[in-house]
Amino acid sequence: MSEPRPFRTMPGVPRLLLLFHDPYHLEEGDARAWLRREVEAALRRDQLETARLTRLGSATSQPRGGFDWLLEFSVDRAATNPRAAIGELVADLRLLGMAPTVAVADDRNAVDLKPG
Repeated sequence: MSEPRPFRTMPGVPRLLLLFHDPYHLEEGDARAWLRREVEAALRRDQLETARLTRLGSATSQPRGGFDWLLEFSVDRAATNPRAAIGELVADLRLLGMAPTVAVADDRNAVDLKPG
């Protein structure tokens, strides 16, 4: 298996974001390996360039709630419907009870904030 290309974020290039839960039937290491295989297949099949898979932690002292994983894809601006590119992956996550939520983050709609 070749070394994955680094995930790139470039101004003006939208990112496709997926948030989802752990699969109930897999341990964390097995889930990470399964997700890696599925994401690599989606990259090849859907002609996407790069992806980043991040295990999420809790932002508070409370036990972790919310989502367990964040998956980011860089999307070619020429893509007319970026959500459609990963439809098969999203369907698989739903079938496994991982409750994926999909969003597109487009820097053209971002507002940079600074303190003070």
